Amino acid sequence: MGFGLLFIGYIFYLYVLPVGTQFLSVAAAILLLALYKLSRYHAGFRRAAYLAALLLLLGIPSLIDTLLGISFPSELYTAFAAAAWAILVVFHLLTFGAIAELAKRTKLFRLEVAATQNRLFSAVFCVLLLLNELLTLPLLSRLPETDANRILIYILIGKAVLGLIIVGLNLVMLYSAYMRFCPPGEEQRGIREYEQLFSSKDKDKPSGKGNDK
Repeated sequence: MGFGLLFIGYIFYLYVLPVGTQFLSVAAAILLLALYKLSRYHAGFRRAAYLAALLLLLGIPSLIDTLLGISFPSELYTAFAAAAWAILVVFHLLTFGAIAELAKRTKLFRLEVAATQNRLFSAVFCVLLLLNELLTLPLLSRLPETDANRILIYILIGKAVLGLIIVGLNLVMLYSAYMRFCPPGEEQRGIREYEQLFSSKDKDKPSGKGNDK
């Protein structure tokens, strides 16, 4: 169905959160493929796929720098990183919101709660990273170099620890979604069951047409 790829793509995201956007394009490419596969089940996945495509593009300069040693102006990295964190706020809201909705439709209460709370945690964390990207360096430039370096170390440690906790929670939730929605060895049955479920729900919706009598 795509949840396995979504899980794998998020493993690459473990590197992105505490360190930087060097492999954001790799994570985004896997997430894009996963969301494309999942787009048939919920519109939120399709919208999140567009954002994954933007993240792929935003991560290219850092990836080129890491692999080929070709540097770009530092202002470009800062602007792209800030844009990436802003996009990731909406990305988490859409992706985890879609999972929560699927869990609600299929009566998976624990998964629905996990997806809903992780949606909030991830969005808030990405907002904090965005603020850090925009405000930290200008504020620290006013401090003595020793104090600024000490604060930067604390911020890096905080980002790494909190980021690993949140991504760890998200990975547990995504793995649970994979196991619940599409058990190993039953992938094709899972696809048919969910296609039938959602198509039947669409048929049950009122058509909006009035009675001609």
